[in-house]
Amino acid sequence: MDIIINMAMRVLKILALILFLSDFAVAQDWAVPKFYIEDVSKEAGKGMDMYSFLEKDIDKIKSDSLATWGVFFFRVTRQGKIDSLFYKGTLKKEVADLINKNIKLTEGHWKVSKTATSVKKLWFVYPYFNMGNRNCLDFDCSAVAKVLQANITDMAEAMGTMSLYTESKNAYFIRPTKTGFGYDRE
Repeated sequence: MDIIINMAMRVLKILALILFLSDFAVAQDWAVPKFYIEDVSKEAGKGMDMYSFLEKDIDKIKSDSLATWGVFFFRVTRQGKIDSLFYKGTLKKEVADLINKNIKLTEGHWKVSKTATSVKKLWFVYPYFNMGNRNCLDFDCSAVAKVLQANITDMAEAMGTMSLYTESKNAYFIRPTKTGFGYDRE
């Protein structure tokens, strides 16, 4: 149970940082740069989108049996350069390293609106979730593995919803309240 509590605390800290950075990005009033890539997907026969590019070659790495997560924070300059990049999470080292490499490879593949002249840099947050190599609802998994997979699945869905709302100009995210183990009401 301590593993679950520790993971929940780490996820809350990550969400707080994501919310801070999303507030920062919205406050800058900068049109989000467009990502483009010339690579052509052999399967689809068309250019890759950002998600496909960031996930490129991850399927070649053997998945963990337990669910894992990672959040990658990177900053793009007006010139399309990645000048800051950091990661928090529990992903397998090879997966985190590959995503970091793929993020760095996006450098030079960002187009910024010519009318967005007031801001020089913009932060991006890329959450990545691996639900493990089996469905713990259908297989004999430990109680911790079942709760971990359920929590990470819920977190992935919550971040997906958060992404939709923060992309809207009429939405504002309120910083989460942290209570319980080690926290007084903030």
